[in-house]
Amino acid sequence: MKCKIFKLLKVFVATTIIASIGIIGCSKSSDSITTTSSRYTKSVFTDITTVSNITYGSNTTYAGNTKALQMDIYYPSNDTATSRPLLILLPGGGFLANTDKSVLADESMAIAKFGYVVACINYRCFDGTGEMTNPILKQLIVEGMQDAKAAIHFFRKDAANGNTYKINTNKIFLGGHSAGAIDAAHTVYLDTITKADTTLQTLIIVNGGIEGNSGNSGYSSSVTGLVCLAGALLDKTYITASSKPMIGMYGTLDTLLTYNDGQLSSLNTSPIMVSGCNSMYNRAVSVGISNCVVDSITGGDHFAPIQTNCTACLSTIAEFMHKLL
Repeated sequence: MKCKIFKLLKVFVATTIIASIGIIGCSKSSDSITTTSSRYTKSVFTDITTVSNITYGSNTTYAGNTKALQMDIYYPSNDTATSRPLLILLPGGGFLANTDKSVLADESMAIAKFGYVVACINYRCFDGTGEMTNPILKQLIVEGMQDAKAAIHFFRKDAANGNTYKINTNKIFLGGHSAGAIDAAHTVYLDTITKADTTLQTLIIVNGGIEGNSGNSGYSSSVTGLVCLAGALLDKTYITASSKPMIGMYGTLDTLLTYNDGQLSSLNTSPIMVSGCNSMYNRAVSVGISNCVVDSITGGDHFAPIQTNCTACLSTIAEFMHKLL
């Protein structure tokens, strides 16, 4: 099927970021929504419940430390729906050890207001010393992939044992921003080890395999689609005709990460070639994947896709997911 192309241009306006978009507390009558014509496409909830620091796994970091992997979960308060789509997000942070899930708290709450369950996760990043070389970066991508898969496993395991968070496990989306989007994109598109080159295959094997060992083994890590906010792939040919749809979103003045084919050099001693969101989108179109979206935010920088005052950005993400429900 020919890909349905949505190539959107927006003007990024730098305004004050909303300080708080979710309030945990008493609900209003409009919050008891099971299904409406606007749910999943419009912000229909006012109160959001946050469940913090849920451990979904653990694993060994680059420096050999044991890291407990945790997530924060956001969902509409007093929502009566019992089978809700889930978006798992990985925050950006340059693959550095101080990367934290709280960076995307406002964005997670904003998307939860559309009726989705959103989980923002911590994942393993660089806790070593010295330069982050290209081989180290590739290992970190593999570790991030494996941690993301453990988070997906966690929700499918939970759904099989009571479904605490009322998830529809057939409608799980994975996404992230910057380094988190790079990890998410590889999780979705580097889905078989045979797609990787020899060096990357070795890193995958010695670090626990394509599914990893970060937790909750025995459950599928498949997803419905990718939300790639200023992210990239090491190799766009990981995307094939059988791959999942994606939304790519980036600012046209992003100086940290290319949105076409180019070099990622800000983190490494030696530049490494990557394919940014627009290049990934074009590849997806060329192999015939349906329901793909690319959103170019004119005048926006690297952080434009995650500004909570960019309401059109949030709506575009919600619309993308809704088309796949």
